[in-house]
Amino acid sequence: TNQFHGAELSRKIFEQKTIISQLFRATCAAKIDVCKQVLTDFIDQPDGQKAVFFAFHQCMLDALESVCHKKKVGYIRIDGKTPHADRLDLVNQVTDMKNHTRIALLSIGACNSGLNLCPISHMVFTELNWVPGIMMQCEDRLHRIGATATSITYQYIIAEGSLDEMIMRKLHKKFTTLDSIIDSSANKDGFDSTCTFLDIQTG
Repeated sequence: TNQFHGAELSRKIFEQKTIISQLFRATCAAKIDVCKQVLTDFIDQPDGQKAVFFAFHQCMLDALESVCHKKKVGYIRIDGKTPHADRLDLVNQVTDMKNHTRIALLSIGACNSGLNLCPISHMVFTELNWVPGIMMQCEDRLHRIGATATSITYQYIIAEGSLDEMIMRKLHKKFTTLDSIIDSSANKDGFDSTCTFLDIQTG
């Protein structure tokens, strides 16, 4: 009996994970066109600023990369297939303010730790992750020792009526809790951080 219940529980957990994975992929597909436009608009800005675009799925990174090719803008891409030996050189390309590389396309899974992306001051999350700690680690890539930017902007692209909204409810408490900490940090050392949310309709 215990073995039966254990097998039944495992089957239900597997089914739930499969459904969530399918919804996650569907959410990605629904957001691709909007995320490509967000990247295009950023590239078209005349100030030549640099930005980090985080994504979870390869298809989102592929779509963003196609925009960089079309716009003929300098970019780097780091995902799970990028050799570790090459990653530092790629990061140096985009963080060197004299280098014309403007865009970093990064995998949330592969790049949430170990990278120092200062002095870039703009980060866009085209997709989210269930784990608040991973999102925080991604954010921290711009707020490391040696940071020179006094203001950092984080933008989150949220699809209405999708899995994004469920994830954001889980992450909301983290953002609310950190508000006072961020404000205190800004008052103490002149550093400021801004989070913006772009809600999009998918149908």
